[in-house]
Amino acid sequence: LEGVELDAELASVHRQMSALAAYRAGLIERKATLGARQPLPFAPGARTDTRPDADVDDPSLQAADDFLPDEVAVLLNMSVASARYLVDDDLALVRQFPVVWHALADGRIDEARAKVVVKALRYQAATWGGPVDDAVIDAIAAQAVGWAAAGCPPTTLKERIDAALIAADPEAADRRKALRKREAGVRVQGTGDGLADLRATNLEAADASW
Repeated sequence: LEGVELDAELASVHRQMSALAAYRAGLIERKATLGARQPLPFAPGARTDTRPDADVDDPSLQAADDFLPDEVAVLLNMSVASARYLVDDDLALVRQFPVVWHALADGRIDEARAKVVVKALRYQAATWGGPVDDAVIDAIAAQAVGWAAAGCPPTTLKERIDAALIAADPEAADRRKALRKREAGVRVQGTGDGLADLRATNLEAADASW
C-alpha cells in the first residue's frame, strides 16, 4: 500500500477501532444487565460485601454485576481499578447517551472524544438524578457529536460542552466541581523497569502544587 490507498486504509482502521470500542461497550452493558438478574450469595467480609447495616430486605444476596469489574479485568487482562473505570464509562455511554454510542459505532467520532462527552454530561439528566431536563442534555450530547465529528480537539470539545451545560444550568459548574472532588484519585502504574508512572486527577489546585 502507498499514497491514497495507504491513507484510506489508515482512516479505515481508525473507524474500525471506534466501532470496536462501541461494540465492547455494548457487550459490557449486556453483561451488566444479565448480571443484575442473577443474585449471588454475599461473601461476608469480602471486598464486595458492601451491605448497609439497615438493609433488611435480603441481606444475604447481592447482584452478580457487583463483580463485573473483576470479570472484565480478567477478560481484558487489566487491573481491577482500570476495569472499574472502563465499566463505568461504557455503561454511561450506552445507557445515558445512545446518540454518542451510535456515532462511535458508525465511526463518526473516536473513543477519546466519546469519553469526553460522557464524562462531561453523565448523571446530569433528570432521569439519572441530575438537575437538567433530559431533552436539554440530549440536545447538548447531539451537538457535541457534531463538534467531535468535525474534528474538534478533545480539550476544546470539553470546553464547549461545559459552556453549553452552564448556559442551560448556571449552577452546574459548582456541582461538577464537587463531583470531580469526590472522584479525585491517584493512580500508579508500573513501567516494568523498577519505575512507575503516577497520575493524579481532580485534585484541588493547592494540593496538586505539592
